[in-house]
Amino acid sequence: MIRNKQGFTIIETLAVLAIILVLMAAVSTLFVFSQRLFLSTSQRNSLHNSLRFTAERISKELRFAFFLELIDEPHWDVNGIDPNEYSYIYLDRDTNSVIMLDGEGSHILSEGKISDISFYGNVSTLLFTLEGEKGTVKYSLDSSVRLLNYRCNFQNPPHPIAIRFSMDPNVIIPEP
Repeated sequence: MIRNKQGFTIIETLAVLAIILVLMAAVSTLFVFSQRLFLSTSQRNSLHNSLRFTAERISKELRFAFFLELIDEPHWDVNGIDPNEYSYIYLDRDTNSVIMLDGEGSHILSEGKISDISFYGNVSTLLFTLEGEKGTVKYSLDSSVRLLNYRCNFQNPPHPIAIRFSMDPNVIIPEP
C-alpha cells in the first residue's frame, strides 16, 4: 500500500478557514444578541420591581390616613411646608426619588428611578401612576390604595405631584 504524501492545497485550507470564520461570526452575533436581550430584560425587570416596591410603600403609608390632599405641581414648594403638622409624599425631580416628609424627617421611598408621578382621588380610593427610567428602558405602573379611614372629598388638581396627609383623626381639615 502506497500512501500519497501530498498535503492540503492552499485553496482547500483557505476554504476551511473561510467556513470556520463564517461559523464564528454567526456564533458571536448570536452571543451578542442574547447578551443585549438579557441586559434589556434585566433592566426592565429591575425597573418594574423598583416601581412596584415604591407603589407598595406609598400604599402602606396612606392606607390609614384620615385626611389626604393632592397638591398641584405649580403650588408645590418643599421649602414652604411644615412637616410637623402634616406628612407629605412627593416626587423630588432633582433626584428622581419619591420622598416622604414627616415630623421625624425625610424618608426615601424609592430609588432614583422615578421620572414622573401622578395622583387621582376617587371617593375613598387613591389612584396613582409611577413612571420610571433606567438607561433606555421606560416603564409605567398604575396602582391604587383604598383609604380605610378617609373622610374628605377629593379635589383633583390638573398635575398633582405631592400628597399632604394626616393619620390623626382629630386633624382640622383645611378649607379648599
